[in-house]
Amino acid sequence: MAQRTESPSKGKGGAAPGVVVPRAVVSPDVFDGTGSMRDWFESFVACAYLNGWSDEEKLKWLKVRLGGQALRAFLCFSDEESKSYQMAKVKLTARFDPPEHAPLHRLEFDAHGRSNSETWQSYAGVLRCIAERAFPDFSPEVRDFLALQRYLKEIKDRDVAVGVRRAEPKSLDAAVRETVKVYLLIDTGAARSLLSYDTWCLVNGSKEELRPFGGRLLAVDGGEINHNGVFAAMVSIGTKLCGCEFVVTKNFAYHAILGCDFLLKYGCVIDMQNRQLTMGNSDKRIQLVSCHLSALTLTTSFLSIDSLQPSEKDAKLCFMINESSDHLTGEQKQRFQHLVDDFQHAFAWSDGNLGRTTILKYRIDTGSAKPVRQMPRRLSPLEREEVAQMIRNMERRNLIGKSVSPWASRVVPVRKRDGTLWLCVNYRALNAVTKKDAYPLPRIDEALDTMQGSVWFSTLDLMSGFWQVEQEDGSQEKTAFTTHGGLYHFRLLPFGLTGAPATFQRLMEQVLSGLNWKCCVVYLDEVIIFARNYEDHLYRLREVLGRLRKAGLKARPNKCKFFRKEIKYLGHLVTEDGVSPDPELTDKIVNYPEPKCLEELRSFVGLASYYRKFGTIIQSYSSNVGSSGFVPGDESLEDMEPGRRFSKVDDDELEGRY
Repeated sequence: MAQRTESPSKGKGGAAPGVVVPRAVVSPDVFDGTGSMRDWFESFVACAYLNGWSDEEKLKWLKVRLGGQALRAFLCFSDEESKSYQMAKVKLTARFDPPEHAPLHRLEFDAHGRSNSETWQSYAGVLRCIAERAFPDFSPEVRDFLALQRYLKEIKDRDVAVGVRRAEPKSLDAAVRETVKVYLLIDTGAARSLLSYDTWCLVNGSKEELRPFGGRLLAVDGGEINHNGVFAAMVSIGTKLCGCEFVVTKNFAYHAILGCDFLLKYGCVIDMQNRQLTMGNSDKRIQLVSCHLSALTLTTSFLSIDSLQPSEKDAKLCFMINESSDHLTGEQKQRFQHLVDDFQHAFAWSDGNLGRTTILKYRIDTGSAKPVRQMPRRLSPLEREEVAQMIRNMERRNLIGKSVSPWASRVVPVRKRDGTLWLCVNYRALNAVTKKDAYPLPRIDEALDTMQGSVWFSTLDLMSGFWQVEQEDGSQEKTAFTTHGGLYHFRLLPFGLTGAPATFQRLMEQVLSGLNWKCCVVYLDEVIIFARNYEDHLYRLREVLGRLRKAGLKARPNKCKFFRKEIKYLGHLVTEDGVSPDPELTDKIVNYPEPKCLEELRSFVGLASYYRKFGTIIQSYSSNVGSSGFVPGDESLEDMEPGRRFSKVDDDELEGRY
């Protein structure tokens, strides 16, 4: 696995005088002698290719990325072996992945069984490790297939074995999820689906934390039932897989109950006379085993006929899944839908459903500066009414509150392209007295290099990202803004503050620590997940969504894109073939009007120079940009026809003329 780090030529105290320190690079993790040496070298070679390392540079990096037993083995090499990258690679591979040991590991692989006290998850992990040693020359896919077949042989319970094989798992992880056997009780008197705590521990292995449940559970006698939280799981009914959210509770006699929330969601119809169940528009009938439950019947005060109406959430969910399925097979699309069902709480399905994180809070440090106070901006009657409506809406959503602050910035309404008004606050005066935060934003070229060679891409766009970050109590009053309706301040992080981007980048890198630069790239409120194959991409999506959900952050579903073969990133088009300029922006350069003044020339040069690395600038007027003697109609521009100053040469090269 690769990670972003600094060049080894840079010491703790910085570079030595006269030494040029290379920029940050992507390097592999440290290898300490455990795991597969061959897999580690694959990652090392990939990093060397991206960074353009020579064999001499590979050897330098090899020395600093070894640890534990691997480092001790390297230090025992002869001078000749330790000074050659190729010889060191051969010696290390022979030392930690000796081919003569493979037959012994194969015997261990065939003989290793599961103990009664061992969970299926743990057993699968042991099989995977043994397979790496037993079949070192096989690809990871083949090793996973062999481990899957060995795993299936170990299932002794006939019903469980039949159920797992019927699900046709494509990977070992998929088989593990299918192994746990749970009996489901269908109860039309329960408003919510329930899962016993013991069953949850068995299914989940206590790896995923329960999410809070905001409702109340009432028994038939009106007494309240204690619960532990909410758990999302896949339910197999007949041959159909369905996503379901269970409320986990202790002292529960059954494995699980499917309540009205599940029955309504999937259009279930129960034939009481024949004891059969049909789901949705399916003609297939599922035979039910008769069971009577009278000790515990659950109800809630919030189940109503509205539950039968299509919701905004359902519409956005369908749109998101359908928009992302162009390149997916039927099975892949279904697995993606299951993923979305599992992480529905990682998305904001309405404007009022913003996330809220407490990982860090924003602080405005103004030192001993005096409060800045501005008068309200003059607005037209129509603008005043629109601003008042927006203020009421933001106050209702608890984004802002009435203020008695000595600080007051001016509101600046901005009309968007669709005609609606966007409420901005001019914080320039506040920013001028605020201590700056130097936390860096990621370099675009490094982000693009990290995604090189990937085939699948997904982007997550956080819903009003800044508004999901809280402020310290002492900073809220400094965000106060004045309107014709009075003085208000932001409870959350507003847009326009000088330290907001740095704070949000720090937050996101903290939330995605260990994943950023390895399986995703984060730039403010946008997260890009990338991978070379579908399985890795699905796994990485699950990891990233799990981090966002745990942090309390939510993405905007209609702005997210999943399983794409190409994405646009900060003016670039990223595909499996490489990186190229965004055609929409290059068209603007091609059709840019002839500069009439020095300011327009500077704007054009700045726009065109952004893509300088993709092409050749054959005629430059950079000298005119810094000159005060530029005049419209300069003879150097007279023979340049409009639309010809920056033309496309081919798909990967641009030719600029200005």
